[in-house]
Amino acid sequence: MLYSYSRIKRFEKCPLAYRFEYIDKVETEEFDTIEAFMGSLVHESMDVFYAEARSGKIMPHDSLLSLYADLWKEKIHPGVVINSRDLAEEDYQNAGSKCLTDYYNHYSPFDHSEVIGTEIKVFVDLLGDGKYKFIGYVDRLDRAHHGGYEIHDYKTGGSVPSKKQAESDRQLALYELGIRQMRKDAGDVELIWHYLRHDREIRSKKSASDLDSLKTGLVSAINIIEKATKDDFFPEKRTNLCKWCAYQQICMQQKKAPARQTRLSKYLDPPQDRYYEIETL
Repeated sequence: MLYSYSRIKRFEKCPLAYRFEYIDKVETEEFDTIEAFMGSLVHESMDVFYAEARSGKIMPHDSLLSLYADLWKEKIHPGVVINSRDLAEEDYQNAGSKCLTDYYNHYSPFDHSEVIGTEIKVFVDLLGDGKYKFIGYVDRLDRAHHGGYEIHDYKTGGSVPSKKQAESDRQLALYELGIRQMRKDAGDVELIWHYLRHDREIRSKKSASDLDSLKTGLVSAINIIEKATKDDFFPEKRTNLCKWCAYQQICMQQKKAPARQTRLSKYLDPPQDRYYEIETL
């Protein structure tokens, strides 16, 4: 089984949603939140920008904003959902433009490091035995002037975590494991989060002990998921995120199931009259 960070996160947020997505492969109506849509286009604009930068061409600021505006016009669709009553599509488009402008002004002339690539696919074999494997995509990988590597990640959310909160994020540390396995010259590696809506960055370096602890935690997470799969036990987890879940229309929680039970007989193969105990939150 090849895992991803998002797959682990899906299970941790709600095992039932994990089942719908990865076991049953339930098809859902295509939709995006406007925040996710804006973020994806900012990422895509940055990818194009750095692809040109790698060839020695620094895209002018106006051209970068034009690229972003063209992508927005091309890719906006009725499935993009705006949940805020106080903001319109134009507000989110402008927020993305500001992300790009602030970033451009902050890092111009873009000569602080050598860009190795964007959306770099990384593979991680946690224990080296082929049993616990991950795949992921690094937003951008650079080689700093001192010879070390930099793993960059773009965030377009509305808040900035503390440095301690950012460092608790496992995703970039997981990618560091992948870079270290793929590139044997990776001595010094720095993790860099760019919080674009606030024109801020957070930098962190992991110790060998940190990375060992990460491996242990991820192995444990995979073991839990595989046991749940073997036992066919995927209880729902009720949180405020339920109202944004793509599976809420088929989730028995939304159909007034008993307060501590979820019936999944319709979705089991073969069908069974089976109930799952859930934790009351």
